[in-house]
Amino acid sequence: MRLEPSDKPMYHRMDQRDRALIMIPVFGIAASLGLFFLAARFPAIIGGPFIGLGVCGMFGGAIRYWKLKQMIMPLRGCCLEIQTSCFVARQPWKKEHYEQCRIYFKEVQVLIREAKAGGFYLQIPEGGESEIRGFGENRRCLFYVSPFGYPEDKMQAVYQTIKERLPETAEIYEYET
Repeated sequence: MRLEPSDKPMYHRMDQRDRALIMIPVFGIAASLGLFFLAARFPAIIGGPFIGLGVCGMFGGAIRYWKLKQMIMPLRGCCLEIQTSCFVARQPWKKEHYEQCRIYFKEVQVLIREAKAGGFYLQIPEGGESEIRGFGENRRCLFYVSPFGYPEDKMQAVYQTIKERLPETAEIYEYET
């Protein structure tokens, strides 16, 4: 079983980034309007909120833009794949870097399913054959399988298949809301 993500969520993320970029000058205009009110000798109770809203909005928009910009990257080569003895994944991480894993079912210690997001975590021992790698990191023991770009029913099928192939010693936690 192999899943490849859709590009639509990434395009949605790009649209959000563009909206955040547009909001920076809009809030700048609000701050300028507040300064104009203060310069025109209006009461400070009128100009002050405009300045505060404008400055906070500009900073908030800039931070949102910066965070979204780091999370936009091509999805080609990304996939979730269930092979006979292992689970293989390559998914976007941040700043044009990807995280990937090859996790053998026999080594999975814990499977944790999130309630709202639709993703799940896999925990493996430190010294086994399985490996999890992110950019510039040493081996890790916990991998989050992100549902970003995948249909909910397909993610559920991947989760169920992994759950069925785990050894009896593996702990399974399912959080529902």
